[in-house]
Amino acid sequence: MLNLIVIFSCFNATNVKDGYAFLETLNPPYVLKADGLAAGKGVLILDNHAEAKAELKAMLGGKFGEASAKVVIEEFL
Repeated sequence: MLNLIVIFSCFNATNVKDGYAFLETLNPPYVLKADGLAAGKGVLILDNHAEAKAELKAMLGGKFGEASAKVVIEEFL
């Protein structure tokens, strides 16, 4: 039996600073996913911490429209 623990959390525009803090707890690469339907284009895998923060802000600012009103940040598997 395989036991797998995935570390993730969800963020929106009201708690973006918490998202930045959560990124600090992870090692790269960083995985950011739009929580809504984004036509298969709502996932970013980033190696750079500063870029991950910038993309989180862009996603929550509407980069993928309503699909990225909530963003899931998770540990890369």
